[in-house]
Amino acid sequence: MLETLVRTTTLAATLLGPEAPLPLASNPPATGQVAPPVAGTLLDGTAFDLASMRGQVVLVDFWATWCEPCKLSMPRYVALEKKLAGKGFRMLAVSVDEDAEVLKRFVAAMKLTLSILHDAGAKIVERYAPPAMPTAYLIGRDGKIAWIHKSFAVGDEAKVEAAVLEALARPAP
Repeated sequence: MLETLVRTTTLAATLLGPEAPLPLASNPPATGQVAPPVAGTLLDGTAFDLASMRGQVVLVDFWATWCEPCKLSMPRYVALEKKLAGKGFRMLAVSVDEDAEVLKRFVAAMKLTLSILHDAGAKIVERYAPPAMPTAYLIGRDGKIAWIHKSFAVGDEAKVEAAVLEALARPAP
């Protein structure tokens, strides 16, 4: 059901423009606010909790296997994470796909090495209410949302990298 809602709203956003919101939460988080909780088991079986990442910069990206801009962003995020390895940067890709097997096949086919969390119950996406697919939330070392990036197009990787480098340059609280 969530996938249908997201797909329908993403289609509307494509037709109406990138500002067309996904109707998931009445009060989505904004820059400067403490990031809502993100916790669960990653596809590789390890536990993930955003709260334990305090002091690091984390890019939390909401995406889906059926989303064309997501297919463009994922390999670029893999490259960014490799480029900034060891500098206090983490990447988390939160999949809104309903079917875990489709997700696993996609991840294997694309050779994605990112930390991927399958939000099967839609609890995390409801907290964030991403306005488009994909939407990335850059969480600063202080646990607050430093930047939000809606959708993804060729060349956006430079904007994302600049935002991440700016966040990394800020001292930990």
